[in-house]
Amino acid sequence: MADVLTPEMRKQQRFKAKEGALALADENMAKIIDIGRGGVSLLFFDNSLQKIPERLFLDLLSIESEMKADQLPGQLTWEQEVSFSPVAGMVYKKVGIQFGNLSLQQTDQLDALILHYSDELSDYMR
Repeated sequence: MADVLTPEMRKQQRFKAKEGALALADENMAKIIDIGRGGVSLLFFDNSLQKIPERLFLDLLSIESEMKADQLPGQLTWEQEVSFSPVAGMVYKKVGIQFGNLSLQQTDQLDALILHYSDELSDYMR
């Protein structure tokens, strides 16, 4: 598994996600930290989660709308344990997922979600 990719190393631009941007990965809920056409960074809520699969399928959704993208193939590129809770032992997983080959429908869904999720104004779709 590679080290954490810096923005300069990524092939696709990433955009900070709004609150309410969620992902479901192999039945584990995660908050979307940032998202782009090439992949996504996630923070898993379940501190009991031990191992993130190397290859997985993601469902992306928004709690404020009915927008979603289903079964996006992905590969784990990096994984990091983070703790920001005052409760001892509360450790979460922050991960980077690179998307695999997406269908045209999945690409369209992903583009719509990126525009919906993004807090940033950009030239992403131009």
